[in-house]
Amino acid sequence: MFEGKHINKIYFKYYSGTTAETRNAVKNTAVEFLRRLGKNSAFINGYTFSIVNEYKDLSSDTQWKRYLKNNSDKYTNTWGVSNPTVIDEEKGIIIQAKEHSFPRSIFHRNIDVKLLETATLHEIGHIFDNYYGNKDKNLIKEVRKLHISNDKLTEAQQKMLNKYLRSKDLSDSTEYKQAWLKDASALGKDKNKYKEFKRDDIRKYYAIEDIDITDGITSQEVEKADKSRSEIFAQLFAYALGRDDGHKDEIIRVYPNTYKFVKAHIKKLLNINCN
Repeated sequence: MFEGKHINKIYFKYYSGTTAETRNAVKNTAVEFLRRLGKNSAFINGYTFSIVNEYKDLSSDTQWKRYLKNNSDKYTNTWGVSNPTVIDEEKGIIIQAKEHSFPRSIFHRNIDVKLLETATLHEIGHIFDNYYGNKDKNLIKEVRKLHISNDKLTEAQQKMLNKYLRSKDLSDSTEYKQAWLKDASALGKDKNKYKEFKRDDIRKYYAIEDIDITDGITSQEVEKADKSRSEIFAQLFAYALGRDDGHKDEIIRVYPNTYKFVKAHIKKLLNINCN
């Protein structure tokens, strides 16, 4: 069971099992951001924020939610997910409220409010990244025929999808890749820092595990690291807009050039001055 709430041009669905504190953390973060946007809210208008205890609690009313519900075990350690709209055309952001691990208690509980707030802006960052990317119109036409839940793509379809995913976002732009490459290369050379990132529950998410960055980074590897580039973009978006999950200072020190790009484009495209 859930209830829907509409605030201006975004929507909220609260699933049973989530607390008022959890719901308010997501809602207030999104609403505060919407107010800062003013007239620049087109990229987020129409999105529904669903707050669930676990992804398996989702309803099955859309193909995207049904996929997440049926594959919830794959997303256990993911605070939030968002849909890029071209595939399955659903404007959705889902935040999972249950704590991922329980080092001090055997009881399940909702995660820290600061993490929920950061996760909310992180997912909005993905939407921003996607919306303002330079997309190939012909690729969009082809990708629209696919579904996120389709795990039986032909080799040609998978190749086309990869090409689209690696070119659709702001984080796929040449300028962003150059900034990210500087930072990722420096991280790869700092073996101790890289090991620290890979060991930590939060920092390992930004440790660039889809390629080996310790032996230099080729142009092919920059393309292959599409997910890592996108994830750090979204996290830096949340940091730039004032949220902190406890790792902000450290992560922006590791990604200074990338952070500069993200802040500049928030200012340019949304007219928001960042911290």
